[in-house]
Amino acid sequence: MKPPQNSQTAQASPNLHQQTNVVRAPLTLAEGDQIRLILTPHKELEGIYTLRERGEIILPLIGTVPAAHKTVTALQTAVHQRLTEKLYRQADIQIELVKTRPIYVLGPVARPGAVRFFPGITAASALATSGTPFPQPGTGRVELTNRNAALKSKAISGLTRLRPADTLTYILNDPPPPP
Repeated sequence: MKPPQNSQTAQASPNLHQQTNVVRAPLTLAEGDQIRLILTPHKELEGIYTLRERGEIILPLIGTVPAAHKTVTALQTAVHQRLTEKLYRQADIQIELVKTRPIYVLGPVARPGAVRFFPGITAASALATSGTPFPQPGTGRVELTNRNAALKSKAISGLTRLRPADTLTYILNDPPPPP
């Protein structure tokens, strides 16, 4: 999603276009994420499953499969292995991420709160969805914290790609003192 083009966002901001050194691991699943299981020839197992409180999914015929902290590809491999152990047949398995945890936007923004995550969403897009353009240099900054508070970066750029459950905090600079 691109931010709306208006006089505030149409101008290229050096802060918006700076690259950041934030390195992120591949997207992993967590409690509350929803996946779609497509399984040939076992149509009876197909459906949308939500990762439960312990980070697992429960599938008919094969039982509980741990899913938290796995990528979609790793979960697909685990389900395939469990399925061949239980049913002794080959199957074509495809798993898609349907819904994941939102991103949270805090601070003096037009609409603080949850923003829907989608692959490739950037800090500037999340702020635009919250009704606020990315801050111009000297006016403020955006801090990024992930769900486990393991990643915190002061002054991320608008091009920083976000992850599910990231929190963006918009911070305005203090106005200069009057002369």
